Amino acid sequence: MSAVSLQPPHALLSRPMKTSYIFGAILLCSIAGALVGSRATKTVLLVGTGVLSAYGLFRILG
Repeated sequence: MSAVSLQPPHALLSRPMKTSYIFGAILLCSIAGALVGSRATKTVLLVGTGVLSAYGLFRILG
């Protein structure tokens, strides 16, 4: 007799990120963006903050 998983196969592959980790990543991107000097880096970090914020809102509201 073999061991059978009680979770569906797709649940084993996708482990969702905790919402608190998303907010921590937003905070780190914001702090790093305030500390770096390069405009290009600031822009990349700002875009990353926006993407993380949108994902966090999707997780909370969706």
